[in-house]
Amino acid sequence: MGYLLSHPAEVLYLTWQHFILVVVSIGVAAVIGIPLGIVLTRKPTWSRWILGAANIIQTIPSLALFGFLIPLPLLGGIGARTAIIALILYALLPIIQNTHAGIVAVDPAIREAGKGMGETLQMAGEKGAYTLTDEGTFLAYAGKTNLVPIVDKGTSLMNLYSVMTVYAGKPQPQKITMANNFVNWLISPETLTDIGNYGKDKYGKGLFTPMSSGIPAGVIADFTSPATETSPPQTEPAVANGTAPYGKPY
Repeated sequence: MGYLLSHPAEVLYLTWQHFILVVVSIGVAAVIGIPLGIVLTRKPTWSRWILGAANIIQTIPSLALFGFLIPLPLLGGIGARTAIIALILYALLPIIQNTHAGIVAVDPAIREAGKGMGETLQMAGEKGAYTLTDEGTFLAYAGKTNLVPIVDKGTSLMNLYSVMTVYAGKPQPQKITMANNFVNWLISPETLTDIGNYGKDKYGKGLFTPMSSGIPAGVIADFTSPATETSPPQTEPAVANGTAPYGKPY
């Protein structure tokens, strides 16, 4: 205690140095170990070799590890670099092992459901559960599940798609014009007709409702005015119903 009180500056400096060494080494070990743990869940045959190598490193006493590292060119020497490398090697095993164990411990059915909406529908049908889905996926899996829609109409299910021209940095009129052409193609009568017909040949009904079929009550939308602006507005545009006025719903 007497030494701590008589040398406060030195103690603080060494404590801070130790803190930096730990933070840097753990950070680097996490960057290496977490991806490796994820890879091991997808390549189980690699586990034996990677976890085995990490386990072997753990069995090496710290003095022996430093004795091995110090003579190495570029990596070795006496100083912070060698200490950081040693700490990284020691930190790899728990990070890799816990990442791998955490993912493997997740119920396989939950991992399968996370791959797509179709698997979620099948799981809900098997367990007699409720779930949310888009109409296209439900129709595609209609013959593979016994689920029945409870709510399939109403404004609460409306998902309004909009398109707008945006850019980063200095405006480039030529590129903005190209983006405007794409916007105008999306809101053209021909494209809106194609959007309304999408899915009819396969499911017997359209999966999307274009704005040309009628604007829902309470929605402010403009799908007829062409996009022509090639420079930003002078004032900040107001937002109505979550859609900027320059957006073109389709």
